[in-house]
Amino acid sequence: MKAFVVGIILIAGAVAALRAMLPKDGRVHRLATAPVLESVIPIGIVAAMAFGLVLIAASLFGKP
Repeated sequence: MKAFVVGIILIAGAVAALRAMLPKDGRVHRLATAPVLESVIPIGIVAAMAFGLVLIAASLFGKP
Protein backbone atom coordinates (compact mmCIF):
# COMPACT_ATOMS: atom_id res chain seq x y z
CA MET A 1 0.00 0.00 0.00
CA LYS A 2 2.86 2.37 0.78
CA ALA A 3 4.46 1.75 -2.61
CA PHE A 4 1.17 2.55 -4.35
CA VAL A 5 0.79 5.85 -2.50
CA VAL A 6 4.42 6.84 -3.11
CA GLY A 7 3.99 5.97 -6.79
CA ILE A 8 0.93 8.19 -7.07
CA ILE A 9 2.81 11.04 -5.36
CA LEU A 10 5.78 10.65 -7.71
CA ILE A 11 3.56 10.69 -10.79
CA ALA A 12 1.66 13.72 -9.52
CA GLY A 13 4.94 15.52 -8.84
CA ALA A 14 6.26 14.68 -12.30
CA VAL A 15 3.08 15.93 -13.95
CA ALA A 16 3.19 19.13 -11.89
CA ALA A 17 6.85 19.70 -12.79
CA LEU A 18 6.15 19.07 -16.47
CA ARG A 19 3.22 21.45 -16.41
CA ALA A 20 5.31 24.12 -14.68
CA MET A 21 8.07 23.83 -17.29
CA LEU A 22 5.76 24.25 -20.29
CA PRO A 23 5.99 27.58 -22.13
CA LYS A 24 3.46 30.19 -21.03
CA ASP A 25 2.53 33.21 -23.16
CA GLY A 26 5.29 32.36 -25.62
CA ARG A 27 8.01 32.45 -22.94
CA VAL A 28 9.90 29.42 -21.66
CA HIS A 29 10.45 28.84 -17.97
CA ARG A 30 13.66 30.45 -16.68
CA LEU A 31 14.97 27.15 -15.28
CA ALA A 32 14.41 25.43 -18.62
CA THR A 33 17.03 27.66 -20.23
CA ALA A 34 19.69 27.30 -17.52
CA PRO A 35 22.81 25.67 -19.01
CA VAL A 36 23.13 22.89 -16.44
CA LEU A 37 19.45 22.27 -15.75
CA GLU A 38 18.51 22.20 -19.43
CA SER A 39 19.22 18.47 -19.62
CA VAL A 40 18.66 17.51 -15.97
CA ILE A 41 15.03 18.64 -15.70
CA PRO A 42 13.61 16.34 -18.43
CA ILE A 43 15.61 13.39 -17.09
CA GLY A 44 14.25 14.02 -13.59
CA ILE A 45 10.67 14.29 -14.81
CA VAL A 46 10.88 11.10 -16.86
CA ALA A 47 12.66 9.24 -14.04
CA ALA A 48 10.01 10.25 -11.50
CA MET A 49 7.23 9.18 -13.85
CA ALA A 50 8.90 5.83 -14.60
CA PHE A 51 9.72 5.07 -10.97
CA GLY A 52 6.18 5.98 -9.94
CA LEU A 53 4.76 3.59 -12.52
CA VAL A 54 7.14 0.83 -11.38
CA LEU A 55 6.06 1.30 -7.76
CA ILE A 56 2.38 1.15 -8.70
CA ALA A 57 2.90 -1.95 -10.83
CA ALA A 58 4.90 -3.62 -8.08
CA SER A 59 2.22 -2.93 -5.52
CA LEU A 60 -0.55 -4.21 -7.80
CA PHE A 61 1.14 -7.26 -9.31
CA GLY A 62 3.81 -8.06 -6.72
CA LYS A 63 3.75 -10.73 -4.08
CA PRO A 64 1.47 -9.95 -1.13
